[in-house]
Amino acid sequence: MYQNSGNQLQNGDMVEVLGPVPFPRHVGIYAAGRGFVHNSKAGSVQLTDLATFSGGHPIRAIWRVSGTWFDQQLVVQRALNLIGTPYNLLNFNCEHAAYLAQTGTKRSPQLAFAAIALGLFGLALAASRANG
Repeated sequence: MYQNSGNQLQNGDMVEVLGPVPFPRHVGIYAAGRGFVHNSKAGSVQLTDLATFSGGHPIRAIWRVSGTWFDQQLVVQRALNLIGTPYNLLNFNCEHAAYLAQTGTKRSPQLAFAAIALGLFGLALAASRANG
């Protein structure tokens, strides 16, 4: 089930679900021996098993914790501390939660990409209207 270039998941890895389409993706943090911490659209950050996290799709590690065992523990503890935090597409989605656990700063590259794409679409639309 793990599509991980032959490597096993490590405590604190940020993992993504490989769904039928590349966008939007779902990410979470692997908590070795406990499951996956992720922010579910169904409500809030939660700790779940692989089947619940992945929905039956393969997963892969997309960001490994660099450093020591203690660094891995810190990432997992940050993730576990988020349990119960409500889901919000714009302010606290699954990427926000995973990046916050990994780096201490929340961010959502998908959301940033979508905002840029919408902005470019808006500019193109305005230009086409101005030209006729």
